Amino acid sequence: MEKYEDESQVHEIETQVIEDTETSEDAEGDERAEITRQEVEELRKRASQSSQNYERAKKLEKELEQLKKNPPTETQSVGEGNLSPKDYLALTEHKVPAKDYDEVVRVAKIVGKPIAEALEDSVVQTILRTRAEERKTASATNTGGGSRVASVKPETLIRKASSGELPESDDEISRLAEARMSQRLKEKD
Repeated sequence: MEKYEDESQVHEIETQVIEDTETSEDAEGDERAEITRQEVEELRKRASQSSQNYERAKKLEKELEQLKKNPPTETQSVGEGNLSPKDYLALTEHKVPAKDYDEVVRVAKIVGKPIAEALEDSVVQTILRTRAEERKTASATNTGGGSRVASVKPETLIRKASSGELPESDDEISRLAEARMSQRLKEKD
């Protein structure tokens, strides 16, 4: 199908087809003119679609030229959740914990540098050191070993259980069961 650059060409073709069909004077000519009018309508639709497609193609070609002239840089591609393999490699080489990825990306955007360059920046390094120190301090604070249970004698466990005061932890329940078993074995002997 031919592409028409403007509506004037489409109009010229339509008028030429109509003039050609109007030249016949007999009855068959009238029937032929009716068919030709239907064909003209079909041609109008096709010409309109063709011109729309032509305009879209021109617009896309312009956008492609713009992208070729100004390709997106690495900092433009950095967004939430779409780190490139180079970014992940840089984060891994600098031993950045996964918890700090978002912070590094945020600072890289603010500074306007790619992630690899932002990791060399003193601001990012200070943030990472501070966060590592906070995690280390929190870890040291939480290593108290948990709650320590005082060792209770088996006789005490049995006496409390018989008075209705049952143990709550699994460890104490298993110790109570062992104490009762050993007490029954002693009674049989």
